[in-house]
Amino acid sequence: MKREELFDLAEKAGLGFVRHASDKDIEKFEQLASLIVQNFRKATLDTIDALFDSEDPNPMYQIAYNHALIHMQEFIISME
Repeated sequence: MKREELFDLAEKAGLGFVRHASDKDIEKFEQLASLIVQNFRKATLDTIDALFDSEDPNPMYQIAYNHALIHMQEFIISME
């Protein structure tokens, strides 16, 4: 994520002061944002793992569902 995007998100969260902070504080904010994104990705991938091969009585539905989950998983991983 680009620094300008982080500033925009900070402003939406009521943290507009981040844009005018010192370089050191901005780096800390970037680290925090990175940790939040990593946590979101991990939680999303854990949810996909939990849903994969859930025992649906309709095998065709389960095959299609697993296929969609694989694509979601690949998309989340590619965002890293």
